[in-house]
Amino acid sequence: TFHGHVSPSEVATYIMAFDVALLPNQRVIGIGQARQRDIGSFTSPLKAFEYMAAGRAILASDLPVLREVFTDQADALLCAPDAIEMWEQALAKLRDDPDMRERLGNAARAKFLEHYTWQVRAAAVLGALPPSDRGA
Repeated sequence: TFHGHVSPSEVATYIMAFDVALLPNQRVIGIGQARQRDIGSFTSPLKAFEYMAAGRAILASDLPVLREVFTDQADALLCAPDAIEMWEQALAKLRDDPDMRERLGNAARAKFLEHYTWQVRAAAVLGALPPSDRGA
C-alpha cells in the first residue's frame, strides 16, 4: 500500500503498522544539480534507526554502510540492491514466517537500545572527550 505523503507526526503510527520495513538503498545516491556527487557509500538513513526502534523486521540493501548497522539473518535480511527477485523471495519468506519477523524485529530493537539511542550515542561522544572538555 502506498499512502503518499505522511506528516511527520503520523510516521510512527505507520511504522508500527508495518509487518516488514523496507530499506531499499541504492549503491549510488547522486546529489547536486547533475547528481554527480555520490553519497551512497556513507549515507546512514535515519529511517533504519526508526525501524529498529519500532522493533520491525527489516529488509535492507546489502551495502557496506548498512552492514555497519545490520547483521544479515540476525537483525535484518540483506539483499543486493539491484536483485529484485532476491527481494521478492526475502519478502515472501518474511510474509510466511511470523516467528522470523518477530525474531528479527526483536533483535533489531535490542541492538538499537544497546548502541543507537541518543543517550548511548551522546555518552560515547562524551566518553571520547578528555574530562576537562566534557562540561560536567
